[in-house]
Parts: sequence; structure tokens; C-alpha cells
Amino acid sequence: LQRALDLLSFGDDRNLCRAVPLEVVTRKCGSVWSDSKGSEATYALSKVVTKIDSFISHNWIVGRYEKMAAVAFRFNFGMAALCTILANVTVTILTMVGWIPVVEVEDDVAGSWNGLVGGPVFFFVLFFGRNIASFFKFPSPRVFVDKICIHQVSHTLQTKGIMKLGAYLGCSEEMLIVYTNIYLQKLWTIYEVAAFVILRPNAAQCMTVVPVLLVKVFLAAFAFAYIGTASGQVMEAAQLDYNWVIIVAFICALTYMFGLRTWHRDKILMQERILNFKVRECICTVESDRAVVYANIAALVKAFGLTPATADLDEALDAFDDLVRRELPAAFSWAFGWCAFEYYHYVWVGYIMAGVLTFGRISILPFTPYPRKRIAGAVLCLHGVFVCAPVEFALMEVLSGTKLHLKGWKEALWLVILMFCVWGPAGVHQYIMLEMMDRSEESTAIYALSLALGIVSIIIGVILLLRRRPGSNSNQAEKVEKSLSKDEDIFGSTPSSIMNVLPSHGTCSKVDVSTTIEVLESQVPAQQSSGHDFSEIAEEPDKEISEFSI
Repeated sequence: LQRALDLLSFGDDRNLCRAVPLEVVTRKCGSVWSDSKGSEATYALSKVVTKIDSFISHNWIVGRYEKMAAVAFRFNFGMAALCTILANVTVTILTMVGWIPVVEVEDDVAGSWNGLVGGPVFFFVLFFGRNIASFFKFPSPRVFVDKICIHQVSHTLQTKGIMKLGAYLGCSEEMLIVYTNIYLQKLWTIYEVAAFVILRPNAAQCMTVVPVLLVKVFLAAFAFAYIGTASGQVMEAAQLDYNWVIIVAFICALTYMFGLRTWHRDKILMQERILNFKVRECICTVESDRAVVYANIAALVKAFGLTPATADLDEALDAFDDLVRRELPAAFSWAFGWCAFEYYHYVWVGYIMAGVLTFGRISILPFTPYPRKRIAGAVLCLHGVFVCAPVEFALMEVLSGTKLHLKGWKEALWLVILMFCVWGPAGVHQYIMLEMMDRSEESTAIYALSLALGIVSIIIGVILLLRRRPGSNSNQAEKVEKSLSKDEDIFGSTPSSIMNVLPSHGTCSKVDVSTTIEVLESQVPAQQSSGHDFSEIAEEPDKEISEFSI
């Protein structure tokens, strides 16, 4: 109990609890991720805190830009989307008042600037927005990054910090996992996840997993969508034939599906690793670390009643394996679902494809001789944003996971067939929408139908967006937990005085962790209250810890 308490609380070492502002981590496009070597200067970037907004769990083998993209995707996505919309609104207003020129196209006009500004603004704010916001003194999340928050020069302080990983997690509102294939194979990162799960019976609700591969796939899809939309608008303004844009879009979509197939294969591999997890098979570059981590695991599973206090190390590690197999499927719920992306991700790709056209058509209303046609077109574009694009991209994602055994030209042929299955009906639907837009100027009924279709699409979109908060794993995690877990509670298989008095946690809260620590303290005999001195580990060469988060 004493060892578990020392692992999960800072005790008299409250100055070890440190965090760093997010803008420091994202500065210079994530230069802090370049290597694992820290210094007095990097440690000085962190400050003593009482609460950590997000504990960033990662492996140093993953590249700097991949980590930067994952962290930016988690924290800056909403800000980037909002700034992009504001940029489009600004361009629309400036066009309507005549400050930005429109282009004459046959007997009508066109405004193409909205299609051009969206992509650059989104990517710029996604990667550099936090640094700009900090210049204007906007608050920034406080995050834990091992290189900065744990002393890398003083070996004694470094050892204490590493041994307090559970305490850092206990002070964290969220655990952010930068996931790659190596993550579940590394002993230290598995220990971090398991400590978080043990501390919080509802860990899935406050654990955010960001797969690096999915971030790449999404950003590539967004870039392809932007290139297609921007090229089409430029070709329209220049009165050139832009049918080639369709061919480019088809090639881009095919590449997108290839990326998704890689993800589907990784997902199957990851599922197998979780469901057949064995801590003894985890990679530990420095073998002397393994004994330390094993001892910590044994202390935690015994303290929380997963095994009797008299259990030996093998029994404790077996119980830990069971914990990982039962709890991680819920925490990693995105891997067990049929869609990797959220609805709002699909909506955002749809926005850069069709939403910007809505602003473009609104911006030329003072100049066009066909106002009803342009209004109908703007509203029907919203139908594309909230309904068509999400359906198309979700279908591509689901279908890309079929016949994964195919390779080479057979796989390429299969994807082409799938693309026609998706794009064929989508093309017919697009043709109908264009016909409705063209006839809206002449037919009041079609104009009213177009408006009604757009309004219904907006209502559907708002309902789906509000149905689940972006970034939360709670809804799907609960479903996965019900389907994978047994009837009894994971902590109910072994009698435990600690677990009997702990409350049933319904939300992710620091109060829950504080209660856990208080119960642990009440169970520790008074004569053991002096704490466990981890400095002895640093003094023994065979117990030196040097592989943390690698």
C-alpha cells in the first residue's frame, strides 16, 4: 500500500508536479520533439502547478512532425476551423461591399476568393495558432511533456519524477495518447495507460487517443479537397474547362482510400495486441527498467484489489494482463468502431469542398442577375456539407476495409470498383442538385424545395454535432465496454478494503483521484507514513532508469 501511495501521490514533493503551456510545446513547429535530450533550460520552461490539463503520452521513436501534427489536431482543430470560417465571412463581406472584385462569367458573375483562402488559413492556425493566441495573452492548456516537466540533468530528480508518473496522471484532467504501432509494445507507455486506468475506473471518458496515421490521412484528404475546390473556382473564374479537376479528385480519393486500408490493417493488428496482451512481451530497451516497472505494477494491482496482497509477482502481472485486455478496448474505442473519424471531421472536409461555395454564392448576391439561383445554390451547398460529404467519406472509409487480403493490382482494381460504387450515386445526386439550382430562378416550387432541403440538412447536422462532444470517447467507449466486459465489475473479482470504500466514478474528475489517494492514505499504517525513498534506485547502477517514454 505504501509503495502504491508513493507512486500515485507527490506527498512532500509537490514541486515535482509541473506542466508547460501548450504554446511552448508547439513553438517552432514542435521543435521540443526533435530529440529526448533535456537540459536546465528545457526544465525551466515548466512551472509548478496543482492541475495538469493534459498528460501527453508518446514514444520518442515517433518523429517530431508526426507528434506536432497529432497534438495540433487534438488542441487546435476547433480554433483552426473557427478562424477559417471567420476568414470566409470576412472575404464575403468585403466582396459584397465591393472591396474585392468579382469576375464576369458569361451573363453572370463569380467570386472565387472564398475557395482560395480557406485551406491556407486552416493549416496556418492549426500549426501556429497557439503561438499567435499567446501573443494576445489568451489562456493556454497546461500539458505534461516528459522532457520538459521531469528534470533531465539531476539523476536523483529524474528518478523521482519518473517514479511519480502515477501522481502526474492523478493530477491530469486528460490523458492524450499519440498512438503509433509501437505504442502498445513499449513497457513504459503501457505502464502509463494502465496507471491511468487503475486510477480512474471510467478512464475511457477522459482518455483521448490520436492515431498519427489517421491525422496524416485526414490532413491529406483536407488538402486534396482544398486543391480540388480552389482549382475549380479558379478555372470557373478564368472561364476554362475544369473537367480535369474531376480526374484529379478521383485520384486523390483513391489515394485517401489506400491510406485508410493501411489504417484498417493497423487497427486489426492493434486489436490483436490488446486482446492478447502480455506485459512480459513488452519491449524494454534497458532491461534494468523492467524490474522497476514490474514492481510498480505489482504494487498497484495489489493495492487496488486486483490480486490478494499475498500474491507473488507472476500473479500480479497476470492480473495486470487481464486489466489491460478488459479496460483498453473501451479506452481505445475508436479502434473497435466502424468509423475512425467523427462526424464533425467529415463535415469539415465537406465544408472545404462545398461550404466555401456557400460563402462564394452569398458574396455575389449584390451583383448577380439571378439571386434566387445563387441563394438556392448556397443552401444546397450546405446540404453537401452536412449530409452528402459525411455520407460519401464514411462510405469510403467503411468500404476501404473490405478484402484487405488483396495486394498489388488486384487491390487497386478493387478500390477503383469501390470508388465507382460511391461516386456513381454521388454524381447522380450532384447532377440533381445542380438542376435544382439552375431551375430555382424560374420555378418557385423548386426554389422552395431547395431551401427546405438545405434547412433540413442544417438541422440534421446540428443535431449530430451536438450529439457527441468532439474529443470525447465516452459514448462509444461505454458501448464497447458493455460488449467486451463480463457481468462483474473489474474491481469486484477480489475482495478489497480499498475498493469497497471507493466511490463509483461517473465522470472524469480530479476529485475522484483525490478520494482514491485519501483512501490509500487511510489504509497505510501510521508507522509506514514516512514514504518510500526512490532515491535508492538512482544509487544502484543495476536499477538505473534511462528508457522513460522511449
